[in-house]
Amino acid sequence: MMKSSTGCMGRVLQALHNLRSLACVDSGATGDMCPLREAFQDYVPLKSGYVTVANNARVPCLGRGTICLRLGGKTVRLRNALHIPDLDMTLISSRVHRRRGAGCSFVADGTGCFLTFPTFFLEIDDSLDCVVACSACHDENTFDYDECKRSRVGYERLNPS
Repeated sequence: MMKSSTGCMGRVLQALHNLRSLACVDSGATGDMCPLREAFQDYVPLKSGYVTVANNARVPCLGRGTICLRLGGKTVRLRNALHIPDLDMTLISSRVHRRRGAGCSFVADGTGCFLTFPTFFLEIDDSLDCVVACSACHDENTFDYDECKRSRVGYERLNPS
């Protein structure tokens, strides 16, 4: 018995929604990229911008700004992220992440994969790809790299007990 195309399309849309609830730590990404417009706290539209993805296709880049994401239960603010609506999921550039400063790195060893921050770390699911649960948020208690660099204090200042 053949399934209806509507049922198949419903499953495809659900799968896409599920992908959008993940972020991939990507060593090939030259910058942080997010398909979720609602994740941007500030936004500068770009005209005729694009990025080239892994299959050499050019996909439109509609803007740039600061995104606020809940990653694996922690809330993080990333500046200068690109808005790429055609992406299936948010990409966190491991190259950019390690340049954010002391304590920021991507570690993969015999015990697992981890995205480290100055005062916490996120375990990355590497069973299929390097992904972590992700959603847009607008929480005031976020880990902000730029604020930590300016004030030379850590996460505790931004998230008092």
